[in-house]
Amino acid sequence: YEVHVQTMGSDVIGRSNGVVDSFLGIRFASEPQRWENAVVLERLPVPHYDASYNRPACPQDNPLFPLQSEDCLFVNVWRPARNASSKVLLPV
Repeated sequence: YEVHVQTMGSDVIGRSNGVVDSFLGIRFASEPQRWENAVVLERLPVPHYDASYNRPACPQDNPLFPLQSEDCLFVNVWRPARNASSKVLLPV
């Protein structure tokens, strides 16, 4: 099922299996132009950010990683699942 958190000015939508909440492919820096430095984002690019699937991995010389891209500035976050009424902050 879907889980939502507010971060970086967006509602980030992840997935939960009831034990672990996962937020996959959260962009943390702007898409770099070739040979330019990436810029850390202050806000996510959309108000409802879909973090329910993996984004491309950075290029590697490994056939087990078919989805590869130079635009790979994403982070995956997992946390223990919690019920909606819980006000306890959890580590990530």
